[in-house]
Amino acid sequence: MAATSAALKAAVAEGVSTETEARAAAQKSGQSVEVTGLRQERRTVVANSDGTFTAKEFAEPVRTWQGGQWADIDESLVRRADGAWAPKATTADVTFSAGGEGPFARIRVAGRELALSWPGGDLPKPVIDGDSATYENVLPDVDLVVQAEPDGFGHLVVVNTPEAAQNPDLARFEIGVDTKALTLQETASGALRALDSSSQGVVLEAGSPVMWDAGDGGDPSTTTARAAAFGTASVSAAGGLEPPPDAATAPVEMEVAQDKLTLIPSQDLLTDPGTSFPVVIDPIEKTTSRTS
Repeated sequence: MAATSAALKAAVAEGVSTETEARAAAQKSGQSVEVTGLRQERRTVVANSDGTFTAKEFAEPVRTWQGGQWADIDESLVRRADGAWAPKATTADVTFSAGGEGPFARIRVAGRELALSWPGGDLPKPVIDGDSATYENVLPDVDLVVQAEPDGFGHLVVVNTPEAAQNPDLARFEIGVDTKALTLQETASGALRALDSSSQGVVLEAGSPVMWDAGDGGDPSTTTARAAAFGTASVSAAGGLEPPPDAATAPVEMEVAQDKLTLIPSQDLLTDPGTSFPVVIDPIEKTTSRTS
């Protein structure tokens, strides 16, 4: 009897492989039991005690297949053997630069690859905070922040002071792009897609770029990019960042070529005397397609 009770407790806590086993355990225990054989990155199926089944669908991945088993999503950055930084457990193969030459971010999906490089050469060593890496002073008082997400990454340019906003290099800057088996495409709405070069299916996508100031929460003494970018922003339902409710916002113009993305921030927002710093420029939020 003790063995049966222990097995039942384990089934409730950990789930069981088949629908038949899950239904039997749920009816016997009076509790829901997961059908582990039906687990997916964005889906969980449970058997209920009344004999029915419930499927829960998630907008973003909640788990990933790693090392021959399912692992909960964990965007925390860890150092890899080659020196680069990568999230512990996400659905896409994402790496961030440890500084120096080369791309600041790279994503690989099923043999396809996209890498982004900051104009101007070497990057400083990043400051790591949880799921984000901050490259400070890529321009004077301007920081580059990259953030791991469940199915990709996002990146932001943080302009910390009014003096930094006057830098002519912010009038128009180019992010280098290197791709493998992908073709970049700008949509009619100004969003960005990376298509499989053969099938033309959407592999990666990003919303239209936008920028915002700190709103009433701005602190002129703030110089830490992490606090600037993420302390004043909120997480959206889609998993990305949104401006604070009282922020001034403006679109960022974008020109798309196969080897570069040209970004043209709003000079009106950067130079307006009423702008509250820091200002966050969200060039693109690079994620695997949520609509595929």
